[in-house]
Amino acid sequence: MRRRIVLLILGMLLAGVVVAQSGLDPGAKVPPLVVYDATGEHRGEEVDYARLRGEKPTLYLFVRELDRPQARFIRLLDERIADHDASGVYCVAVFMHHDEVQAIKDHLPRIQQSVKFRATVLTANPGAREQPNGWGLDPKQFVTAIVANKGAAVQSFPFVSVNESDAPKVIAALEKTLPPAR
Repeated sequence: MRRRIVLLILGMLLAGVVVAQSGLDPGAKVPPLVVYDATGEHRGEEVDYARLRGEKPTLYLFVRELDRPQARFIRLLDERIADHDASGVYCVAVFMHHDEVQAIKDHLPRIQQSVKFRATVLTANPGAREQPNGWGLDPKQFVTAIVANKGAAVQSFPFVSVNESDAPKVIAALEKTLPPAR
């Protein structure tokens, strides 16, 4: 009886430790990503950022909810990415507010005006209910960060909740894709 209780408790603990899977597996080819560019060089157009970024080191952020801690997380990532400007690294933030596509398209330029991202483009998923095909996103994750280089995923980071303390591990993975500093 005692052994069953121990096994039951152990099973419950392990069930709570299961890590959610969201994003691409390491080595997976980056699929197309057609989004509405709200603040970048293709402002006001739908573009395939995966094609545009190609082989360049890129951080793709899929954001379902934006609150202050998530904004600070993105701001910290942007600051660190901007420090590596010469390497061509860039962040593509895709906002996934399914029922409010037009509202988020209109709001993203105001966020940019306020926060002044230097190495991050703010985009909106143009589909009302669709996930971007092939990206393996879990709708329960509020933010999924995917580090990519040479057209393939390096590492994915799913977050149910996120703040600036989560940024260093994403930055570390991204920095591994960059050429050594001279």
